[in-house]
Amino acid sequence: MDQKFVGNTFAETRDLRKRFPVVRTDVAQSEKQIVLGRTRAQEAIRLLIDWEKLGPEGFVIRTVGQKLVIAGDTGRGTINGVYTFLEDVVGCRWYTPELGVIPSRKTLSIGPLNIHKIPVLEPVLVKIICVNTPNPRRLT
Repeated sequence: MDQKFVGNTFAETRDLRKRFPVVRTDVAQSEKQIVLGRTRAQEAIRLLIDWEKLGPEGFVIRTVGQKLVIAGDTGRGTINGVYTFLEDVVGCRWYTPELGVIPSRKTLSIGPLNIHKIPVLEPVLVKIICVNTPNPRRLT
């Protein structure tokens, strides 16, 4: 999963994309910025992050001054961080791919954040075979 996908996911959250445009850059450009992923922009902020300890699914969400950093060692870790931020901090909810609730706000103000999560379970791909039908078929 690449950083472009992560940035697009963040930007495509309806109300947020209008107020917080995602700029694809590898440098920390301004005082107020949302930095996604393990990039040179994140490294320029000089956060001490133990990437190995995070593993492929873990992430950090931190504020540094007026910058918000959401980063995992991999794209999967970063996207987990983006969804955690949107759900736990912003209050977004997704019930199905077609049904979600995005709070409508004129401004989004967040206080200091220092969230560090490492999922306990790795994602597992489950294959189901329907056996109660005359012609069993494999579902993935």
